[in-house]
Amino acid sequence: NAQTVIPNASFEQWSLDTIVTLVDPTPTFDTFTVFRPHGWGGGMFGSDTNDTTHSLYRSTDAHSGLYALGGKETLIDSLGVEARSFLRYRFDSLEFPIVGRPRAFEGWFKFHSIGNDYLHIVVYFINQNYNGILGFLLDSSSHESYTHFSIPLPPKDSGSGDIDISIGNMQGVTHLGTEFVIDDLDFTDYAFVAQPNNVTFGIEQNYPNPFREGTTIGYVLSADCDNVRLEVLNLLGERVALLKDGPDLKGEHQFLFSREGLTPGTYVCRLISPQGISSRFIQLIH
Repeated sequence: NAQTVIPNASFEQWSLDTIVTLVDPTPTFDTFTVFRPHGWGGGMFGSDTNDTTHSLYRSTDAHSGLYALGGKETLIDSLGVEARSFLRYRFDSLEFPIVGRPRAFEGWFKFHSIGNDYLHIVVYFINQNYNGILGFLLDSSSHESYTHFSIPLPPKDSGSGDIDISIGNMQGVTHLGTEFVIDDLDFTDYAFVAQPNNVTFGIEQNYPNPFREGTTIGYVLSADCDNVRLEVLNLLGERVALLKDGPDLKGEHQFLFSREGLTPGTYVCRLISPQGISSRFIQLIH
């Protein structure tokens, strides 16, 4: 059965490209070279490995292999214009085939957050029946060692999509020095594959959703964990509920979340554990 393939998902393949720009006084041209990962585009890349003077760079701090993708909020020109580290996967006219009905998008990352900046990873999907966000990760916690993330995806028939990776801040202004490294991306847990009974990791979609008074939120752990946090955030990144904070055992767990004190709107339910991070949107209605 077909599975979704992300070319250069481990960021091992890079090319040195020549860039020509028009500068004042015209018609003067400035020529420089940059490293770019094959199959990816966008953003301001550096001219050498670990060149963190640009917003995106080839990093030797890899989870596996030789290289990873690095991104950092930095100054990119003499006027002091702050760059927003933004990378969009570019394949087949900004879109790439998603086949096999994957139920998770996974990878490994490090993140150094300043001023509550967050790392935002979004999987977009489009076919004749759906056009929008398939899943996302939003994390403002610093992770100094590589951390596994798993973004649950609702199974969809074949279509196309893209992946966005960015640094942001709920207040609108990001901070110089916020930095990420990401590596070893993959779509996994295909719906057509018979799944074994062993437990996996991730937060499950709440039920009911949308909800009016209360909803059940569940998650799965593949091993005993010393520290598990299940929390609900508003879209400003502020915690509005803490459902679990402490050790937990391997297996399935469920919590009842009440709307008490909350206004209708969209919230983010996030699971953080040594096994990784998983997030879901939940919708509170009148």
